[in-house]
Amino acid sequence: MVVLPASLSRAATTAELVDALGRVVLAQQLGASAAAQPLSLQGVAAGVYALRLATAQGTISKKLVVE
Repeated sequence: MVVLPASLSRAATTAELVDALGRVVLAQQLGASAAAQPLSLQGVAAGVYALRLATAQGTISKKLVVE
C-alpha cells in the first residue's frame, strides 16, 4: 500500500519503481482519492528500488526494499 500525503492525493499521481541501474521496472497511474492506494509488487525481484511519485505539484522519491 502506498500512502500519499493529503496534498498529493487530491490529484492523479504517477508511481514509478526504479531499480539501481535507473530502469523503470513498474509504472502505474494512481487516481485522485483517499490517502491509501494499492501498488502491486507481484513479479518484482527482491532488491532496493526508488519509488518515484510524480504529480503536477512535484515529485517525491523514497527508497523501497522488496523482500
